[in-house]
Amino acid sequence: MPARRGLACDVSSLVRISTATAEASIRLRDAALAAALRVPVPRDGPLAGKRVRVSLDGGRVRLRRTHRGRKTAKGRHGFSTPWREPRLLVIDILDEQGRPDRLRLPLYDGLIGGAEAVWALLIGYLRLLGAAYADVVEFIADGAEWIWKRVERLRTLAEIPPSTLVEVLDFYHASQYLYETIATGRRLSKAQCRTLYKRLRHALRHQADGVEVVMEALRALATTWRGKVITRALRYVETHAHRMRYVALEARKYHSIN
Repeated sequence: MPARRGLACDVSSLVRISTATAEASIRLRDAALAAALRVPVPRDGPLAGKRVRVSLDGGRVRLRRTHRGRKTAKGRHGFSTPWREPRLLVIDILDEQGRPDRLRLPLYDGLIGGAEAVWALLIGYLRLLGAAYADVVEFIADGAEWIWKRVERLRTLAEIPPSTLVEVLDFYHASQYLYETIATGRRLSKAQCRTLYKRLRHALRHQADGVEVVMEALRALATTWRGKVITRALRYVETHAHRMRYVALEARKYHSIN
């Protein structure tokens, strides 16, 4: 691309410039977010008076670590590729229909580090942008325990009023968890499992009492299925029941898919 613009620049120079720019940007970001914890939350920040959606998720990626010491017969160092978990966050401004506002770009950020590091990042952003004065802050994520056990601390440190924060368990992950649970049943054929899953998924998405329908079905399965799978699934639904009222959330124009 630089060559097409008449700029002569080799790959190593591009890597060096990109790395230096990224490192400088991260230093500036971290300084701003650290300062956000020491100063009052701005009343006129970009999120003030807005409908805001915050989402957080983890993933998997391999890193390349070059081994020091003796080289191979081809003159290269060996390397390993351990798995690490990148943690990503998104902050959206929503329109009145609960959809991302196309006139305002979302904020994306992330890092490869511990859970505490990404939460510090998120808390700093929400303070810096004035989320405490948003009309609504919808927090949506999957069922990972490392996420939900920190939400109350996030709300407190970002100074978001309890009445403003709405917690939502992403419907895609909720239905996927339900499918994987039902698929473990050996007393039902594949067709029966598929029929049961579709019925419960539809109830969860379209019935006001969908959570109760799912819990009742899981309790019934627990009487005939051995093992801890159903018990664990029932505990999962009971824990997140207040985050899975998708009909009520839809009526209030809240987004339920991450």
